[in-house]
Order: sequence, then C-alpha cells, then structure tokens
Amino acid sequence: MTLCGEVYAFCRRHRLSSALMDCLEATYQYKLENSHDAYIEAIRHQQRLAHPHRLPAFITELSDLLALTIRRS
Repeated sequence: MTLCGEVYAFCRRHRLSSALMDCLEATYQYKLENSHDAYIEAIRHQQRLAHPHRLPAFITELSDLLALTIRRS
C-alpha cells in the first residue's frame, strides 16, 4: 500500500474523509486497478464533486482534480 492509500484508509477508519478525499481516493483506486467498476466509482465521485458543473472528461491526474476543486471555491 502506498502512502496515499494509507492516508485514505486512516481517514476512512476515523471518519475524517471529506467529499474531496473520497473523490481523490476513488480516482487513485481507478489509476491503480484500471477496472470498469473502479472507473464508475471514480466518475460518480468526480461528478458529485463538480456538481452542478459538467466535467469535460474523466480526470485521471489528481493534480487536475485538485485544481478543479480549488477554482470552484
């Protein structure tokens, strides 16, 4: 497990996760697994985070996802 995975797991166990963290974790898991189920989970989180704005495409780079959320703040 990578450092990111450990941080996400710790936050989830201690109920410290935010919507952004859930989205980052789902996107991170998709990058690791590259499976259809992981893609669906990640895109669901990304769409929920970007709501009501429509995302132009699935975001695979975590830095791009963070930049999107910072611009919305």
